[in-house]
Amino acid sequence: MARIRPSIFVGSSVEGLRIARTLQVLLDSTCEVTIWSQGVFGLSQGTLESLVLMLDQFDFSVLVLTPDDLVASRDYVSPAPRDNVLFELGLFMGGLGRNRTFIVYDRTAAIKLPSDLAGVKAATFEPHSSGNLQSALGAVATQIEEQTERIGLRDKERLKLLSEAAKGLDNTTSQMQSLIKLLARSRKVELDIIHAQFGVFIAPEKLQQIHQDLKDLESSLETKERMEAESDA
Repeated sequence: MARIRPSIFVGSSVEGLRIARTLQVLLDSTCEVTIWSQGVFGLSQGTLESLVLMLDQFDFSVLVLTPDDLVASRDYVSPAPRDNVLFELGLFMGGLGRNRTFIVYDRTAAIKLPSDLAGVKAATFEPHSSGNLQSALGAVATQIEEQTERIGLRDKERLKLLSEAAKGLDNTTSQMQSLIKLLARSRKVELDIIHAQFGVFIAPEKLQQIHQDLKDLESSLETKERMEAESDA
């Protein structure tokens, strides 16, 4: 079976795209990287709806913070990241978890960062003397690779693999069946939480389809368990 690379979403402002693209090149051999500008936002969907729906597609997120705007705080004006990038940061922190969310920024740049970033991995860099951006971001890419390898894939990938294995239900063990059912129920809870927070932005048919898929998976396993119990009686 082909190796499944962890999937990473990279968000940035337009000004930070050069950094995002360089990270994609550096991580390509070990991770499946998608940049926000590469067809993430559907033509028929709003930005928020697209962001919420794509949370389920990625194992990790990387937000590139660049000093694009000026903000005033306590009579002091300082450079800060774009509001939309900070919004994406908060969304992924909540959706994937802080340990699966990275912030990348130039540590030599004066940039005002959000105060509540405890648990979020900061992978910083500084410009290389040669001007080579790949050289400057090499250590950042290594940190991200090590973290993704240590934590691994989210349950969505494990559930996908288990679901594929469950197509041959006659060969699955009771322990495996229980694990699949547990993951399916866990996924339902996660879906309900997202629906409660952002349901107005998500197409109802999309939610219904996901619920139905999970229900069908559980139903298949319950049918097999019932048949096994009847045959043993």
